[in-house]
Amino acid sequence: MTRISTLAANTLLLNQTLRTQQRVLDGQVAVSSEKKSQDYQGIATESRRLVNIENTRALLNRYVQTNEQEDVRLQVEETVVESIRTTLGDFRDSLASFKTFETKNSERVEDIQNEAYRALVALQDYLNTEVDGRYLFSGSRVTTKPVELNLSTVAASQTKYDGTRTTYPTTRDAHLEEFTISSDTNNEDKKFITETNFLEFRQDSDGNTATSGSSTIAASSALFSSVSAGTLITVASTTNNNGSYTVDSVSSDGRTITIKTEMFTDEANVGGATITYPDPNDPTKDLTIEAAAYGQLSFTRSSDTMTATSSLSALAVNTQFTISGSSQNNGTYTVSSNNGTNVVIDAVKLTDEGTTSANSSGNTFFDYYTDTDIEFTAATSTIEVRQSGTTTAVPDIFNGLVVGNTFTVAGTGTANDTTFTIASIASDRSSVTVSEAVTNHTDLDGATITGSASVPFSYTSGTEIFFDHVGAAGTDTIQLRNDAGTALADAFDDLVVGQTITVTGTGADSTYTITAISSDGSTLTVAEDITIDVLDEDGARIQVFS
Repeated sequence: MTRISTLAANTLLLNQTLRTQQRVLDGQVAVSSEKKSQDYQGIATESRRLVNIENTRALLNRYVQTNEQEDVRLQVEETVVESIRTTLGDFRDSLASFKTFETKNSERVEDIQNEAYRALVALQDYLNTEVDGRYLFSGSRVTTKPVELNLSTVAASQTKYDGTRTTYPTTRDAHLEEFTISSDTNNEDKKFITETNFLEFRQDSDGNTATSGSSTIAASSALFSSVSAGTLITVASTTNNNGSYTVDSVSSDGRTITIKTEMFTDEANVGGATITYPDPNDPTKDLTIEAAAYGQLSFTRSSDTMTATSSLSALAVNTQFTISGSSQNNGTYTVSSNNGTNVVIDAVKLTDEGTTSANSSGNTFFDYYTDTDIEFTAATSTIEVRQSGTTTAVPDIFNGLVVGNTFTVAGTGTANDTTFTIASIASDRSSVTVSEAVTNHTDLDGATITGSASVPFSYTSGTEIFFDHVGAAGTDTIQLRNDAGTALADAFDDLVVGQTITVTGTGADSTYTITAISSDGSTLTVAEDITIDVLDEDGARIQVFS
């Protein structure tokens, strides 16, 4: 027997015994599990390849699971698309049968309307199909319903999309439009524009009630550039024009949209027209009203009224009737009311409202261009303001005027120095057509156009603007002159102290605050320091928004 002589030797021997027992245990576990180690620590130098293999296996498993989930979505989408195709095919067949044989059968009309509504609701449900918390047809917005018509009845559907004022968008661009415009965001930082006073609603873009026309909405800048024709828009917070409308077209400059319009054109003493409407006792047949029955017809846009000298009592309320043989009013309309001789239609049009610009007292703002010519054209009886020496029209000059207004031209030295009556106004308000004869002439300098006492308006051709650096801030002046350098009296008569003006197209472009106006109305004293003298003779623009 060997004697252990020290504690250290005893401890060493005990640890060696424990390590031997651990190796025996690990060996037994390895033999029974057929694994060299139970964790990667035991095979650290050899584990890299195994870890990579296990990661690859996990990735492949997830790939398979993802494909299985996608396969489920694709199968559901295939079923949905096939159901949509079936629904549309069934309705198309019904519609074809209806259009061929049954368009004037009141019961069948109601049936096809109900069927159309059911098909629409079915399409909404199909397109809102959801799998695993994801809407299959909502693109990247998987938690948002792709279709939300908010229609609960056929009547609600027909109210929202009446087929005349408002139609369901038929193009992808129109359908995907989503915007809200509540101010002129293009001019938020411009002191001279009140950005919340930015829209003008016009019942007729050319202002002539004796010709066919379309209602327009014009903005103070290119706010409608991205709007597509066919888009359904809703107007709110106006005095007279709240409602939903369908965009018919958008102007190239993005400032004006034209809505789908249905209204009468002023026309009197029409005797050769024919009125056609469905027979109330047999809707499959049409009845007509000839001149022998109605006498003569007159159409009035302002009141949406068709007036007969005899009788129109056959046209019941809500009846759709068609006019043919008139000069200006051929089309289909719906009766809103009828007292026997006066038929009022359910018109689709806007009411004149909102911002108007003009160089005249009492209007919304002053808008003035220097260096302009006035072009008088005899063949078309038009008077147009252009940039000097070019054919480029200057827009907005005649804003604030309407058909029937009169103005006086002076300083041309021709037969055009007379009073004219406006027959129509161009959509960009750069020119007017007048009722009187016009002599061909281009006036380069000093001709004036002046409105009447009831319609104040003034414009002068060939002007220039002079910025006079008199001294310190509060003393500098801005003056309008003719081409000879003579101050233009009354040029700034429409303005008042305290207003701000903006000047563009010069070497002194800025916003200025008016502190005084000369007694002859030609010169403004401004609060700002202009710093240098500037004379601009080429296309400056002065604007003052109240």
